[in-house]
Amino acid sequence: MSSLSQNLDQAIKHSLSLITLAEAGDWDAFGDIEKQRQAVVAAINTDDVELSEAEQVREQLKRLIELNDQLEKVCLSERDVAMTQLRSMQKGAQVTKAYGDK
Repeated sequence: MSSLSQNLDQAIKHSLSLITLAEAGDWDAFGDIEKQRQAVVAAINTDDVELSEAEQVREQLKRLIELNDQLEKVCLSERDVAMTQLRSMQKGAQVTKAYGDK
């Protein structure tokens, strides 16, 4: 397996881990894995793909793009949940303050 395929496999594994961490809301671990994933992605160079591995690389890239799309959806959904919780806490604080001032 070429270093390109190895890097793509590693990026896919990191992406799968990130999806799991995002769904669990483990943002500390998410940040650590995302840094590792970014380093692996930065090392991916498809300029010199061997003909013999072109189909495999294409499939790996397709999978990585699919996972990235899924990760984006999960993160946006979790962001919306966090924003709703924050608004609820802010309203609660306003009510507490209003009744506390009386």
